[in-house]
Formats: sequence, C-alpha cells, structure tokens
Amino acid sequence: MRGWCAENSATVMTVLLVILVPLYQRGNYDIIILNIVENEIGSCVLSYFFNVLSLIYSRIVEVPFMIWDIFNYIGIAAFAISGAMMAMEETYDLFGVYVLGFVTTFGGGVIRNILIGLPASMLWEQKIAIYTALTAITITIITPMLWLRMWKRLLVLFDAIGLSAFSIQGALFAVDQRLPIHAIMVASVLTGIGGGLIRDVLAGRKPLLLKEDVYAVWSMLSGFIIGLHKEITDVELFFVFILVVTMRMISVHYQLKLPLKIVWHN
Repeated sequence: MRGWCAENSATVMTVLLVILVPLYQRGNYDIIILNIVENEIGSCVLSYFFNVLSLIYSRIVEVPFMIWDIFNYIGIAAFAISGAMMAMEETYDLFGVYVLGFVTTFGGGVIRNILIGLPASMLWEQKIAIYTALTAITITIITPMLWLRMWKRLLVLFDAIGLSAFSIQGALFAVDQRLPIHAIMVASVLTGIGGGLIRDVLAGRKPLLLKEDVYAVWSMLSGFIIGLHKEITDVELFFVFILVVTMRMISVHYQLKLPLKIVWHN
C-alpha cells in the first residue's frame, strides 16, 4: 500500500482536497478523523502527510546555511545603518559616516577574533558582507532622515535579528576553537554588541548598551546556551536565534533595564 501511495501522490492529494477539505470547511472534524483512521485511503493520506512532514524537516536541516546567511546580511545592514545614522546625527562628514557604519558592523568581530586566537585579517575575506555594509551606508546617506525615522521600528527588528545572528556566530567561532563556556559567552557578547560600543565611543557618547539597555544580556544568553550544549544542531540553533530575537523585541517594547545597583535592606 505504501508503494502505491508513493507512486500515486497526485491521486492521494486529489482525494485529500475533494473529500476531506469540504468536511473540514463544514466543521465535521469527527468525520475527518474517522476517514483517516478507518479507511485504507485515509491511512494512505496519513502516510503521505507524514512523508511530507519528513521532507519539510529534511529541507529545514539541509538549508540552514542559506538561512543563516540571510539573517547575517540583514544584521550587517542594520548595524551599518545604525552607525551611519549616529554619524549623521553628530554631523560627521561622508568619510566619518562610512567609518562609523563600517566599525559598527565589523568592530566587534575583529576584537573577538583577536581575543580567541583568530586572525583579524579574516574580515577581508568577507567580501559580500563588506559590500552589503557599504551599500547600506550609501542608501542611508541618500535617504532623507524623515524616512529613516519612519522606518525606525523596522530597524529595531532588523537590529534584533543582527544581534541574534552575530551573537550565535561569535559563540560558534569560540566553540570551533574549543574554548570554555565563559570564553564562548565573551565571544558571543563581543560579536553581538562590540561594534555598537565602539560606535558610541567614536561618536563621543556614553555607551547606551552599558547604561540603558539589556542588549548584552540576550547576547550573553545565546553564548551560555551554546556553551552548555556545544554539539548543538542547526534546528536547535534556529530556536536559540528565535529566542534571542523575541527577548530583544520584548525588552524594547517594555523598555526593560537592569538595575543600577543592588540595595541591601537590613
């Protein structure tokens, strides 16, 4: 029967659409369950359904690198834009805008490489990343500031995606170097927020990430999870990614902050 199902997948899907979907639209869920459980064609549909789920899962496992690349480039663009916008707010010239945007994007990764024993020159091997950052900075320069402020909410989401993707990337670099968990957490934090710290210092501002935000906490969280489970799978990494993005967006929405100090009451 399974062989017939595999060879006649189109027939199976036709039966599913013609018989079961109308029942579903009428709300006859009990009839649907009986058709699936008791009938041969129902078991065939069920078998086909599980085959489709298996295929989807295999595709998820096969394509993670493309997905990570997309998230990574979104983060690169978001970080480059944030650096360029701050430079424009401080009335830097064009050279200063490009420098601040570039440093915001890649500064944390360079520091991470130095601390975990990787060559800083790895930066120049990321040609597509560099072109992405330069393009994002250029678009920021020619876009009216009013438009950029209107897109600020969307930029926060992109920034959260960048934080998560960069933090996971930094943690994985440290894992490849077989470093202990505390070094993995440091690598994760440096990659996720290092560029923003350098950006604030070069712009002559107190680093917001150290006094008004829990930004670094979520970066550290990803490093902690990966450090505890160094044999983490791609699917698990994806859930870590979603967790960090979600927590970042929640902290922005509710304006979460760490306490300035711990007060002991006698």
